Amino acid sequence: MKKVYLAGPFHSNWQKEVKEHFALRGEFTFLDPRENWVNKTFKHPSEYWPWNIQAIKEADIVFVYVKDYETDVFGCGHIFEMGVATALGKLVILVNEIDHRYFTQYDALPNVVYFTKLKEGINYLLVWKRFGKKE
Repeated sequence: MKKVYLAGPFHSNWQKEVKEHFALRGEFTFLDPRENWVNKTFKHPSEYWPWNIQAIKEADIVFVYVKDYETDVFGCGHIFEMGVATALGKLVILVNEIDHRYFTQYDALPNVVYFTKLKEGINYLLVWKRFGKKE
């Protein structure tokens, strides 16, 4: 089963929306750093980054969601995660629903696909599951 790492804001339910599209199908395992914080798996922030990096290494796909400035104030976390993923050659599905002057340079990378709506990123993941490659 393919693994998808979810990178994005903690203070919204976008992760749940992505997972719900695949829950009944059992097509992906999701590596969701938010669950570790909600479940208090980490006692200190320094424990977060080693888990993050290891999870990105284990993932087949990294799904990055940039929602808005209000819930995404600390967006530096998923920028870091996206950088690690692109450096490792992972497929990155980048969904940027805010100012599109930012992050567009990532679309030039061969392992990044760029969308402006969450639904588009989810649909791409559905297509990827069927065909297993970037179109």
